Amino acid sequence: MLLRKLSNYPRQNGLALALREIGRIERTLFILDWLENVDDLRQRVTDGLNKGESRNSLARAVFFNRLGEIRDRSYHQQAYRAGGLALITSAIALWNTVYMEKSVQLMIERGDKFEPDWCKHLSPLGWEHIGLNGDYVWKLIDKEKTLISYG
Repeated sequence: MLLRKLSNYPRQNGLALALREIGRIERTLFILDWLENVDDLRQRVTDGLNKGESRNSLARAVFFNRLGEIRDRSYHQQAYRAGGLALITSAIALWNTVYMEKSVQLMIERGDKFEPDWCKHLSPLGWEHIGLNGDYVWKLIDKEKTLISYG
């Protein structure tokens, strides 16, 4: 954002030119590193991209009602909807993390084979086991006449 603001000035100042050159140096170093460390760097970049895509897939699955579009006109309402989406996806990731940890602990307690190195291959971004559309059954409690949801 800073570079975009500086590049919008009609007359380029020294700071903008220096930052642009630093960016070119960084890009050149990255390309050289990419060409030199073909396997390791490309695998790390691919892993990072896959994590981002997993998060985006989860958000698309949660945000199915409006086909992934925020149609509100005001910035406040757009931010409100985007914040809600982030909250729900974070809650799903937290839920998965807690239960993955419990599963790992149970495997260790039972004496099952489990290598700590396997944890780096786990991701809390899956949602296939979560009913996003939900089938909710409401049962009435006789004494208190209160509704309890099972779902």
